[in-house]
Amino acid sequence: MKMTRRSLLVPVVLAAAIPVAAAVAYAFGQPPAYAALGAALVFVYWLLQTAFNRFGMRGTPMQGIAVGVGGVAVRIMFVLIVLVGIALVSRTAFLVTAISFLAVYAVYLLVNFTLVVK
Repeated sequence: MKMTRRSLLVPVVLAAAIPVAAAVAYAFGQPPAYAALGAALVFVYWLLQTAFNRFGMRGTPMQGIAVGVGGVAVRIMFVLIVLVGIALVSRTAFLVTAISFLAVYAVYLLVNFTLVVK
């Protein structure tokens, strides 16, 4: 699959969101490393989604559905395991990471939606 300018938009925006999330957390007096980790979780989420999408297109439609459903489960479990692990370390770190993840995930959904609509 050839990478186009439109397909490169999502990873560029997500990569740029990592230092932005850290800077915003630092400005509010929160640990920037955990904010960067929350933003990086969205980037890994996108990587997993892309990998499962490409893998799912290789087989029959039923295999594609199975890979798609399995991919959703893997992505959600990955994010939950990381967030629970951080919650065991520190409550403040968990809140910063979770808020950063949700904010960058909203940006990710917005960028993905604009790519689909156009």
